[in-house]
Amino acid sequence: MPIELRILSGARAGQSDYFEKNVISIGRHPASDFLLDVKRDLDVSRRHGEIRFTGNGYRLYDKDSTNGTFVNDVQLDPGGNRDIEDGDTLRFGAQGPSVTAVITGIAPRPTPASTPTATPGETREPVAPPAPSVDQGPRVSSLAAKLQERLSSTERKTEISLSAISENPVTANYVEDEPPKSRVERFRSVDEEPSVSEPAVDITAEPHVPDEAGDRVPTVERVAVEVKKQTRALRAAIIAVVAVLGGVAGGMYWYGHRESASRDAEIQRLLAANEDATRQFQTKLEGMNDTAVANALQRRLDSLIAYAHDARDEKAQAVVQEDLRANHELQQRINAMDVPAVRKANDPAVAMILSEINGKQYEATGFTVAPTGMLITNRHVVADSAGTAASKVLVKFANTKEWKAAHIVKLDDNQNVDLALLQMNEPGQYQAIGGIASTVDAKVGGPIATIGFPMGTDLPMEGPANEFTAKTSLSIGRVSKAVPELLQIDGFAAHGSSGSPVLDEHGHVIGVVWGGPKGNGGRIVFAVPADKIAALVASAK
Repeated sequence: MPIELRILSGARAGQSDYFEKNVISIGRHPASDFLLDVKRDLDVSRRHGEIRFTGNGYRLYDKDSTNGTFVNDVQLDPGGNRDIEDGDTLRFGAQGPSVTAVITGIAPRPTPASTPTATPGETREPVAPPAPSVDQGPRVSSLAAKLQERLSSTERKTEISLSAISENPVTANYVEDEPPKSRVERFRSVDEEPSVSEPAVDITAEPHVPDEAGDRVPTVERVAVEVKKQTRALRAAIIAVVAVLGGVAGGMYWYGHRESASRDAEIQRLLAANEDATRQFQTKLEGMNDTAVANALQRRLDSLIAYAHDARDEKAQAVVQEDLRANHELQQRINAMDVPAVRKANDPAVAMILSEINGKQYEATGFTVAPTGMLITNRHVVADSAGTAASKVLVKFANTKEWKAAHIVKLDDNQNVDLALLQMNEPGQYQAIGGIASTVDAKVGGPIATIGFPMGTDLPMEGPANEFTAKTSLSIGRVSKAVPELLQIDGFAAHGSSGSPVLDEHGHVIGVVWGGPKGNGGRIVFAVPADKIAALVASAK
């Protein structure tokens, strides 16, 4: 029974794939039957799931995918399965591509090798043979082709002229000053054989050469001699040009083949270096019990591997080499950053914030900047656009279960600076962040880390309901732009990330996450630069 998967959203939206097999593998792995885009459909796992034919229908299986598998917006259990019907909507990942399964009403596609046969009494039109393929030879052969065409044209014109002469002996006779013949003798049927006295001229034979006695040479033979003289030089020129250009083409092919082999070898070397750096980083993260960062780096490497596999021409291979070099340099700098140490030093200072504005609750992140319990977060976390302040602010620090009350100390004087200062209501000693940089000293391309609560309580936490232990998420990225009013990073953020600290390779805060452009999947992140943070903290003292 055939099945068609019509893609509704994602990188391949508008396309469809048709299958007639018992097991259909799904994912971003190049060997997948139903292959999603390896660079843009990042919610899809490499080996996400399978569709299997059960004898009387199809069943969808989840292969322990990272972001889940859904049928009509209902998520399958990890590793679970479910029957699918005609018209069901399947989605791979919570924000991943969705497809419609079309199972009934699809006629099997005809086999290309089969040829319809005519039934008795039925007449079929003859099938035209396929047009011969055009040899896409090297461009250097075009000159030889033109010369050959010129030669053929010359010979055709000569043949026409000779034919006209041979069919009209009167003209030839007058040229030779022979006495004119009668009207009846001048013409004969084209079907008559030439008479013995008028032998047919074979222009392919060697022309007659007059002897010393001054034999008269027929016009036809003189023309043939001239044609042969002219075309002999032309034929020699064609052979010489073909030989030279053939040698040039062979040399160009050899040179291009050698350059292509060199590029392939360089790509393989860079891939091996990237894989080695990724393994080193994964080893360093083993003690953190957090696989999200390692998985993100592995997904990026998988995308680069797939991109390298698809790069065929010189331009695409050059782009792949550049991307691999940049990624390898970033991984080396991340490895030198000692991410576990940066997280250990700053994690206790990071807190989940729960605010209530006009009866609506919001989840976000903040972090302490002073041992007295002063915290930094975003303005939009504790006040709306009209300036209405939050009626309640609760704080739960990382690795703790207790919600504690806090209040707003100050919003930044500049409404375009998305920062706010909070103060814990309960006096005490609080662990502060490692340090705030006076300016953004990280260069574009430099590594960064963010610690916070992306997705808020939508992500699993330790413990039930309101008694859960707050566990932060670590994200790794790099600086992509730094201007006076904005720090832009390539990383990950979602609702709940607002207020997260952006840390450089020294463990200093260089920004506070506040948002990002819509439609980019949280990969481009905006942050308030470090100098704005320092100015707000100083103004409150």
